[in-house]
Amino acid sequence: MQSKTTSPQASNHILRRTDFDTQLTQQVMERVIKQTIALVAEVERKTPWRDQLGADDRLHTAILKTLDGTRRWDPDRVNLGGHLFGIVSSDISSELKHAGKFRHRKRESRAAARG
Repeated sequence: MQSKTTSPQASNHILRRTDFDTQLTQQVMERVIKQTIALVAEVERKTPWRDQLGADDRLHTAILKTLDGTRRWDPDRVNLGGHLFGIVSSDISSELKHAGKFRHRKRESRAAARG
């Protein structure tokens, strides 16, 4: 017979999942998508970077990172919408830093390249 032990960490994870399920509403997702669209528009206006994913994919990536534990959420410190947008913003910032390491070259069409 195997005894079950409940660690504080396990019960804390269950509590956070309950908080997650409670706070992940259509309204929260729509708000994060609107914030993401605004952020992407601002970044694209100010830099040569162009979004390759789209707001929906960025939101879903943030949700997955939260659920798989890649990004930890503390519901006592920030609401879920703020947490998810923080992940999106961080990911975009990371992409901008990475893009800055490479020289941007204008692509020529094949016809123009052949001369």
